[in-house]
Amino acid sequence: MSWTTDQLLEAVRREGRWSTDEPYPTAADILAVAREELLDFILPALHRRRSDCGVFQQDHAISAGQQGYRLSPRAWAGIVRDATILDDQGRILADLVQGDVEEIDYHAGVTSGVGSIQRFVTQGDRVMLLPTPSTTSGTLRLRLLRRPSFLVETTACSAIISTPATVFGNTQFNVNNETAIANGATVDLLQAQPGFDTLAQDVAYTRAGNVVSIPGPVENYPDLAVGSWVSAQHTTPVVPGPEELHAALILAVVARIQRQLGRDVWQSTRGEAVTKLNDVCDRLSPRNWGARTKVINPHSHVRGPRRYPWR
Repeated sequence: MSWTTDQLLEAVRREGRWSTDEPYPTAADILAVAREELLDFILPALHRRRSDCGVFQQDHAISAGQQGYRLSPRAWAGIVRDATILDDQGRILADLVQGDVEEIDYHAGVTSGVGSIQRFVTQGDRVMLLPTPSTTSGTLRLRLLRRPSFLVETTACSAIISTPATVFGNTQFNVNNETAIANGATVDLLQAQPGFDTLAQDVAYTRAGNVVSIPGPVENYPDLAVGSWVSAQHTTPVVPGPEELHAALILAVVARIQRQLGRDVWQSTRGEAVTKLNDVCDRLSPRNWGARTKVINPHSHVRGPRRYPWR
């Protein structure tokens, strides 16, 4: 099932009983509020239960004498979920532990081989390795939380309408609405089906007519398919997050707009959104997976059912 900003706009207007010809809220107003609710309400609740959701990977080649490596601007609040050092075969040399920023001073002037680096700290928009690497080898792999992109209408994007294929070393496919994105732009590629993920970001985009070429063979984009979306960098027509959270998002957006319009009913709508979000997040929590009820012998001195989550 597709879940684009078109469906979100329709659902919010239906729930709030607003027509498209009202001066407020416009489509831009609704999408701006929706992103704010994703940032402040929906996704933080999800991350508290499922820290793996919305995680993406960033790699840096390690250079001798270079202590700091820049975080992706997509990283949510500069949060580093995990940092490892890999050798040239992709095997883990070190699973790094995050320390306090003051440790940079303790390691001033200290260098070591990449296999001996054990810690990192974040300072501003950089990850600092402790101690500083003394050799040019290996890869620093960071796993970061992805900040949601700006929501835009599908008319500002293009959808893939042919199966991607490798042509002269690059990936080619046809798109509709080809004039929505200028030739030579930098784009993001979005998944049209659950879980509505970012398939690739900051991709160079070359277009001739409706034929698009992006760098690298099709094997670099294993989930790219007919129906996937091409959108300008840092924008998306696909509402991020698990499908199960969409109902809570709709209610949260409606409540915000009702409050802005001075309607007293916004509090009850917000309460409904909170209840729905908590119910869904509880079901998504790994702690609730596979818990089975053990029926105790009725003749035992222990009465009633007992749960054994570890079985």
